This record gives sequence, structure tokens and C-alpha cells, in this order.
Amino acid sequence: MADRAMVLRHAISASQPDLAFDPDGHSARVLDGDTVVTLDLTGLAGYARPRWSALAPGGRLLASWDPATGGVRLGEPLATGGGRHTGRTLGRKPSGAWSLSLTAFSPDGRALAAGGSDDDGTEIVVWDTGTGAEQARITGLPSPPDSVAFSPDGRRLVSVTSDVNRPVFLVDLWDLDSGERLWRVTRDLAREAAFTPDGRTVLVRGDDAMAFDVAAFDAATGEPRGPATLGGASRGVRFGSGGVLYAAGDAEGSLTMWVPGSPAPVEVTLRGSTRDIAGLAAAPVGGPLATVARDGTVAVWDRATGALLGRVSGPPVAITDLAFSADAARLLILDANGGLGVHRLRPGDAAAEVCARAGRGLSEKEWRAHLPGLPYREVCRL
Repeated sequence: MADRAMVLRHAISASQPDLAFDPDGHSARVLDGDTVVTLDLTGLAGYARPRWSALAPGGRLLASWDPATGGVRLGEPLATGGGRHTGRTLGRKPSGAWSLSLTAFSPDGRALAAGGSDDDGTEIVVWDTGTGAEQARITGLPSPPDSVAFSPDGRRLVSVTSDVNRPVFLVDLWDLDSGERLWRVTRDLAREAAFTPDGRTVLVRGDDAMAFDVAAFDAATGEPRGPATLGGASRGVRFGSGGVLYAAGDAEGSLTMWVPGSPAPVEVTLRGSTRDIAGLAAAPVGGPLATVARDGTVAVWDRATGALLGRVSGPPVAITDLAFSADAARLLILDANGGLGVHRLRPGDAAAEVCARAGRGLSEKEWRAHLPGLPYREVCRL
């Protein structure tokens, strides 16, 4: 409290909320209308929550820039129960002189690329997330990168930068073993680049709002392949989370997607509109899908049947990334403010957590007051 630094912010909708701290000081509970929100306070003492900038596929790791050291710090959201630093820092610059522009994980989460600049110039550095060892360093960039993405095998990296001398954007493909540039193409407009899941094509997105403004290039040579498409009745291509590519079809609920590990795009049909989808994540091995609507609503779908499994309360700001845990039991959501939400998707897990936090179940009197139409039963067996 000495420096009066804000260490937690949570948006509420009620005009007269009620707040109370748990006796152990590890949690705070807010009565927001008819909803009780539990805020985890563990690990907040001593520093503010980090502003996370990247989420690894599977939700295993997070990354954030540490201005104090100029390095990139890692977090393990599933191991620590929330977005907290692990203490590991990748790379350091004297007096925090390095200004970070972006971070991106490899498809397996074993490498992290960070683009930034300091007095010595602009560069991209790649680290091993397990050992912290530097794997590659790309220097002499004309400007801080707007986008970087790993190839599916993690051996190549595509970057998008702007040319400071001309009004064009540069798309470069780099070999991470040698640090050499394999090819370069120039574009009048380029916002983001990504590999197709088979690693054979590089896709470059131009206008932020247009799924049709995506060009395809041969990953081996850089030769143009024309406008990108996922085939069938799909319209354009959009970039999802964790290397997923997707496109809405002409029919209501029709969606074509290409997920990492799959040899080709597949078509699925969701029991709802796909026209408003602005983001998509896929759980491994045929698990559920998560979509983000333009208004920020997050929906979870059964991939096989297309049924809506439920909706997740998203953050009050734009969502930048999302990922399922490896067992598809949790959905992690990263927002534009660097905040992280971890949502349990299995009803049994959610009930067990509520019981553990409450320390007991409802008494028969409490049950009659809150659930008068249902017969009493013991919910929490602690």
C-alpha cells in the first residue's frame, strides 16, 4: 500500500456492488447484481499483474515484456491458477533499454520470438522457452515488426515490417538455423502473416476488416499463388488462434477451417450464424470450438454435432487471443489490456471449485430459500 500502485482492476455492471475479503486474504468476493464474482488475490503483493502479450497454443505459457529488465517474462497460467509470472526471464537489456513491439510462440510452445528495438537497432530474437537459451537473432530490420509467425515445424519465421523509405510493407521469410533471409516480397498493405498448417504456403493479410484481402505465397520460393482460399464454398480466409485458419461459408452456420495437424481444410456446420465470427480457437483431437463474435461474445461449440455448448463471459475490452487447455477442460482468453481469464468448461470441475471455495454445501434451509422447486440433495461432498 505504500506506493499506492493499482494491482488489480475488475469491471462490474452493478451500480451498488458489495465487496468482502475472505478471512485468509487470498480472495475477494464481489456481489455484482445477482452474480458473485471471486477474485484471486494470491501473488499480487509486491507487483502489479503483468500485461500479457502472447498466449501459447494449449495455454501452457504466457509472455509479457518486463520494462525493468528489458527481457520477456514467462507465466504458466494452468500451473499457477492464473496469470502470474514464473520468475523466468528470457533475455535482458541494460537498464531495460529494449522496447518490445510483439511476441509470438511457436506451435509447440517450445520457442518464443520477440521483436523490438533499442539504440543498437531493430531485431527479432528467438529463445528456447524451456532453457532460456537464445536460438536465433535477426538484426537490421527497417522497423519494429508488425507480425511474426513460426512455420509448423518451428524452423522458419515469417515477419512483416514497414519500409521507412517507401510506403510499402516487407514480408520476409527467415531460416532460424542460419539466421538468413530466404525471400522477401513487398506489399502495398500487410498487417499479418501466417503459415498454412501444412507449411507449404505463407498467407499475408492486408486490410484488417477484409477476409478477402489475403494473398498466398509459396513458402519455398516466395512466388505468388494468388488470392488465398480454403476451397469449397468458403469466402476468403481469416486467421484464428494457435495457427487455425477459417472462413465462413455461404450457408447459415457453414464454416471451413484448417487446424494444425490436419492435412487439409474441413467443413463443419454450427447451429448458429458464422457470419459474425471475428476469432476462432480449436481444442485438440476433435474437441470443441470457441468463437468470438464482433461484440466480444465467446461461444463454445461441439465440433462433431455443431451444437452450442454454452457462452463464456468475455472481458469488457477486445479479445486478442484464446486457447483451450490440452484436455479441453479450460478456455483461456487474453484481452487487449493484457488481462487473462481462465474459464472452466466442465460442470463438475466448476461445481468442485465452488464447493472448495465455500468450504461447505447448502443447508436444507438455504436450499429451500434459493431452490424452492427442487428436492434437496447434498451437492458438496468434501
